[in-house]
Amino acid sequence: MSSFLQYAWAKREKWWGKRDVAAAMAGRQLVRTQYRFAGKLATLARGLAPARMDVQPLKRTSNPFIEYEIGRLGLRPAPIATTMRESYAQCNDDIIVEAFLRARLSKTGRSMSSVRYLEIGGNHPVQTSSTYLLYRAWGARGYIVEANAGLAERLRAVRPGDQVIQTAVSNKSDKTLSFHIHELDELSSLSPESIVDPGAVGMQGKIARVETVPNLHINDFFDAHIHEPLDFMSIDIEGLDLPVLQALAPAHRPTLLQVECMDPVLLAQLRQTLEPRGYRLAAITDVNAIFVQD
Repeated sequence: MSSFLQYAWAKREKWWGKRDVAAAMAGRQLVRTQYRFAGKLATLARGLAPARMDVQPLKRTSNPFIEYEIGRLGLRPAPIATTMRESYAQCNDDIIVEAFLRARLSKTGRSMSSVRYLEIGGNHPVQTSSTYLLYRAWGARGYIVEANAGLAERLRAVRPGDQVIQTAVSNKSDKTLSFHIHELDELSSLSPESIVDPGAVGMQGKIARVETVPNLHINDFFDAHIHEPLDFMSIDIEGLDLPVLQALAPAHRPTLLQVECMDPVLLAQLRQTLEPRGYRLAAITDVNAIFVQD
């Protein structure tokens, strides 16, 4: 018994740490369940109608991180409300983009509903979307590029206000290209060599199939579809972002440019490409770099 007690005492910090992790995971799952249930109730309250896609007020909720720390440390809460804003991007990048655009547009008196965006690599219409916050909360509209036909169909259903274009966009002029569809949709790519090893990020999966998809060179895409200045462009095409940006004609200059970037070497290459075109690095998150026109 004494040896077991000694062992348990030696492992106490590790066990307590696992307890905290388990509690946090359980808390996140509870929050997910609550909000999904609330969303379903909202749909029922509208007479079983589909969720509206018109402008809706920004949602706020109590900050669970603050509440957790106050409880853990035994503190009294502050009298000032501290809420969290809604966000749909992978690392709250959409809030950063929204803040930049609000500041820029306030100088000219433009409304946020006039924002025009381009998202190359649309994937899920809501979760991890860099543009859904602009779409839902401000009534902004734009263009979404998605090579996967099934995902493009879902995007059109959920975001009827946007123009969804089912094509690959690349630095090549081939009419069609082979698109490697991963079991995890967001890892799909034109280049199988560029697909991130899912095991390295704690996910499992493999390339499920290869499809032939239509393709447009990035400049041909702009010439065919973009006929107005862009306030924001997000590009996330699994390893091919840099060559596509290098091929993009300097005349095409969105005000804000977001690029998937998790590698210091890639970041240096992006700066070498974009800074001579009048962009400066404005923000970095865990998965994206955001550049803004000077």
